Amino acid sequence: MAGGGNVHFIRSTQARSVDVLAVDGKSLWRDCEATFARIEELCGDHASRLFAEPNVKEQDDGRLVVAWFGAFDDEPKQLDALDRGMRSRVVSSLAARFEALRPALADREIGETVAAMLNVADESSIVAVGENAILTNWGMLPEEARASPAAFDRHGERTIGPYLPSGISPRVPGQTWTVGEGGLGPAKVSPSPRAESPKPASPPQQGPQPRVPAKPGESRFGLSWRYRSYSRLA
Repeated sequence: MAGGGNVHFIRSTQARSVDVLAVDGKSLWRDCEATFARIEELCGDHASRLFAEPNVKEQDDGRLVVAWFGAFDDEPKQLDALDRGMRSRVVSSLAARFEALRPALADREIGETVAAMLNVADESSIVAVGENAILTNWGMLPEEARASPAAFDRHGERTIGPYLPSGISPRVPGQTWTVGEGGLGPAKVSPSPRAESPKPASPPQQGPQPRVPAKPGESRFGLSWRYRSYSRLA
């Protein structure tokens, strides 16, 4: 069953409930296993493994404490902690997982939801587990990134944008905003965490080049907290 294999702890994070995106008034984190199942139905087995599964505990002050679980049993690391060879393989894995999502992104039932899930809170949300790229803090946008199309674009280019293949962009539910040129153009990846993607020799003006990142209860979200033993991501 989709989501049933997400038993390996990746990391814990904190979030504000207002920063978790919603489609038709429903949080992306609510009943996400149903979304994972539909993704795998459309895109093939394990396609949903790009997204870690959130287990949420809502605090009295409205703050959320989130434990993220995935299907891969290996040590989680930030991308900038990887050597060049390993990072290249992880980035290739990430690009392949994005490509696999195209049928889901085009689906009338969950397309808007999956596009919103491609938003991440910050650069550290992309985690390597072995050679597998996993998204944590997905479906989130800080308040400043929701302020305008330009702010959304800047946030996207600092986070998920450098890894997006042609024609794929995160979306804000109810908006037409996209990252960069709407995901058009070649996959925007670089082997170095601090290197900038080279600009084309002489094409028409295409806007800012994406940057590779340098270095973020049950009730409302319908998710139960799983008490497990785990250590935080280094």
